[in-house]
Amino acid sequence: MTEGCLHRCLDLGDRGPLSAARLGSTRHNFAIVAEFEGGYADALWEARIPGLDVGETGAVTFTPDTAGTYFYVCTVAAHRFQGMAGEFVVEG
Repeated sequence: MTEGCLHRCLDLGDRGPLSAARLGSTRHNFAIVAEFEGGYADALWEARIPGLDVGETGAVTFTPDTAGTYFYVCTVAAHRFQGMAGEFVVEG
């Protein structure tokens, strides 16, 4: 992780984790995408967690190869607009 970064940050080439837990009654999928509106099929670095059912958790590790700002989002319907999303920066 980059020191002094104001966002969630990784250095180019660092391995990053993505983990999620299903807490509600609706199924959730998660992916790392370049655009906030990106979908499950748009996942970068194969960083996606398929449908989680009640009580399930999922995790994936990824290694970014391009600097920039990226998003982790729930790709189900409008979940990302309900707060199931965030962003992070890859510096390099």
